[in-house]
Amino acid sequence: MSKFRNISIYPKVIDKKKLQKFTTEEKQKLTKKGFRWYVYYSFKEPGSEKYVRQRPIYLNVNRDFPEFDDRFREIHLMKDGISQALKQGFNPYDELLEGEISLVDALQYSLSIKKKEVGGRTYSTYEVHVNKFIDWIKGNGYSNTPVKKVSKRLVSRFLIHISDTTSNRTRNNYKTSLGVIFENLVQNEYLDRNIAHDIPQLKTVEKRDQTYSDAQVENIIENLSDDKVMLMFIYFVSYLFWRPKENCRLQVKDINLEQRLITEQTKTKGSKTKIIPEIIFKDLKEYLEGSNPNDLVFTPDGPGQWDRDLDGRRSYFTLKYRRLKKKMGIESGYTIYSFRHTFISRVYRNLRKEHNKDKTLELLSNITGHESKALLDYIHVIDADLPEDYSKYLDAL
Repeated sequence: MSKFRNISIYPKVIDKKKLQKFTTEEKQKLTKKGFRWYVYYSFKEPGSEKYVRQRPIYLNVNRDFPEFDDRFREIHLMKDGISQALKQGFNPYDELLEGEISLVDALQYSLSIKKKEVGGRTYSTYEVHVNKFIDWIKGNGYSNTPVKKVSKRLVSRFLIHISDTTSNRTRNNYKTSLGVIFENLVQNEYLDRNIAHDIPQLKTVEKRDQTYSDAQVENIIENLSDDKVMLMFIYFVSYLFWRPKENCRLQVKDINLEQRLITEQTKTKGSKTKIIPEIIFKDLKEYLEGSNPNDLVFTPDGPGQWDRDLDGRRSYFTLKYRRLKKKMGIESGYTIYSFRHTFISRVYRNLRKEHNKDKTLELLSNITGHESKALLDYIHVIDADLPEDYSKYLDAL
């Protein structure tokens, strides 16, 4: 007889009805603020035949997936994962034996050691990845798993979750971070071998960022006329050449409207300061009206507080833009980042009307914040410096 039963989703209608059958009104009602979804099940109590309903499992699904379709898919992935864990022998009544160290405690210990060994940026990456893993462990009922019993299957399940909600590239980055943390546990004799080394990397496709046509840009902007948050997000990428992740990190206090300057930490340098060009200044001033210095510039509702990690905030806007593309019939190769390529290309071509190539690169480097050599590669990638018709140099066949 099975030790568990009734693995279900609350609200029950999510378990019984297909995604495409929900109306817009139903979706709004089921995702209203305070209405929480979760997975639950019953497990046989030790020493009796009684099945006891266990604590609900939320795993941040309500916080991280505010849109109905995304939450629907994620809660079903959660249910499948919990079902698989129970079939593989997970027991919510298991307790750590005396002297045993939990996987969670071991991960936190290893992370504290790494903090003393690596730079701040590297540690920040490890911290985000490990804490995400810890949240997943707790949300799936593995809080009391001894570190010695961590399995390849458990880690693989977490990485599948990351791949499903982000990308194979992000999943590989998580695997690399966990490999470093597990190696530290091997060296300190908490583990016999590094489990992450047994898990292969997934193939990723190098995607060339497309550039939008003028007509595409105008059409997208028109479709976002009622979505001031997404529109401003794209303005930052297009006019300020900010990366999407830098947008998500930005706080109101980083913006000085009086001096028309923005200062923020970057991906490759300590910080960068850029001017706010006139083309965006008025809209930005209106957008920030009533905000507080410690507010994030970008949340689902505009400037404000948002209890979600940086990767989660970036994923929110990525998924939101993906839905817009689908609605408009835009090909998958186009991304938010494509606006950055598109508008750097525009500036380059306009500068080239007045300056030679070297001077153009010098001026453009000052505008975008790229190093000259890196910018040269960038321009080559987006085909912004294609040659004129060279037919006169060819002999006809």
